[in-house]
Amino acid sequence: MEAHGKYVAERLLNVRPGTRTYYLVHVIVVFVLSALVHQVGEFAAFGKWSTGSLRFFIVQGIAVALENMVIALAKGMGVGRKPAKGVESTEGRSRNINWKIVGYVWVFIWNGISGPILVEAMAKGGFIGAPPHFSWVLGMLKGDWWPTPLA
Repeated sequence: MEAHGKYVAERLLNVRPGTRTYYLVHVIVVFVLSALVHQVGEFAAFGKWSTGSLRFFIVQGIAVALENMVIALAKGMGVGRKPAKGVESTEGRSRNINWKIVGYVWVFIWNGISGPILVEAMAKGGFIGAPPHFSWVLGMLKGDWWPTPLA
């Protein structure tokens, strides 16, 4: 699917490789195609059309795009900037570790927020057990604090 993303960015939209726009177009195309492929698989598995996979993978692409915009904005504000050449600093290594921790925390939180979109579709299709009796994630996203058990 990566080749398709490159094709759309380079050939159809004539975006120059290496630019932020190119990267964002590429990412969005890959996630939309992935959503469509998973949607077909979901239909094959459930025997009916559901939008769980479609919503989940498109939201992932949007999240990656937004994440990159936030990173670019932060870099523009000087966050995470390395010390000038010739200036010795022991701070650089700990700064990199701190940003890795921030990345892991972000992924953990994001999976907690977006995961129920896909898990809900799988539960309704009978692939996993019933959703939990109480869900803070579904509550925050849908107001469904106590999801009804599946029959």
